[in-house]
Amino acid sequence: MLEFDGDREVKRSSCVTCGDDFVLVTGFLSKNDEAHAAYVAQCHVHDCEPEVQMQVLLGGFNDDSFDDHVTIGCTVTAADADNLSVEIGEDPPGYGSSAIWGRRLGRAEAVVHPLLPAFREVVDFVLANDREVDAHLKRSNWPPGNCSGMTLDVAHPYDRLVGPNLDEIEHIRWVEPTPDSFLVRRCHELRRKAIDEFSIEDLRIMVGQEISLPILVPVALNVVEADPLAEGDYYPGDLLSALLTIGSEWWKGNEHLRSRLAATVDGLVIADKKLRKEADRFLAL
Repeated sequence: MLEFDGDREVKRSSCVTCGDDFVLVTGFLSKNDEAHAAYVAQCHVHDCEPEVQMQVLLGGFNDDSFDDHVTIGCTVTAADADNLSVEIGEDPPGYGSSAIWGRRLGRAEAVVHPLLPAFREVVDFVLANDREVDAHLKRSNWPPGNCSGMTLDVAHPYDRLVGPNLDEIEHIRWVEPTPDSFLVRRCHELRRKAIDEFSIEDLRIMVGQEISLPILVPVALNVVEADPLAEGDYYPGDLLSALLTIGSEWWKGNEHLRSRLAATVDGLVIADKKLRKEADRFLAL
């Protein structure tokens, strides 16, 4: 089984094509407790659309020889959060000049290479488990209504970050909102508010906008598990409603959290018809 081997490195870099900043993620993977692969993921924004250019290094890692090393590259795009497209590069990837990258395979050679299944396994793992890559493709760490002005602040490895608010935890700082509205302003303010100071209404707003769900859903679940009808500014159970109406694909990728919410609402007596319908729809996922 694949797993991360040590901390990932996350840093800011500049695109040689457009000059814009992007996030560069580097990680190592092990399989069955042995070194297995390395990857580099460049998280770009082009024409307000997320794109990840990924290079995967495969081969032997138990000696100093790079003779069996090969690198395969691909580009991952997202029509929306539920539909990703992975296309192996037509030309050999150009990241890194070290001999450790071995032979760089273009598309024609990669699609018939015996390591292609291993490459696909690594890409699938990274897309499912690398938090920075996942958040970028799903736009979950983007300011609402503003992507071209997104500011990325990633001076340190993401996995080592500890911070009291979302900007510090994710190391992504949103610029001032445009256009200006109460909801957009409030979302920006809450990203800079310590999470342990969030009110029920704060959680309802952010979860309802599906912002930073991997961080905030566990916090919201703690609240509704203690009081399923916890109330923000609208009605009893409005935080529960925000959780129940998160997109189904996100829940499918976070089964352990879905199970917690299902256990909370299964058998719960809900008088409000709208909330009852949302609960039934969620339980049918």
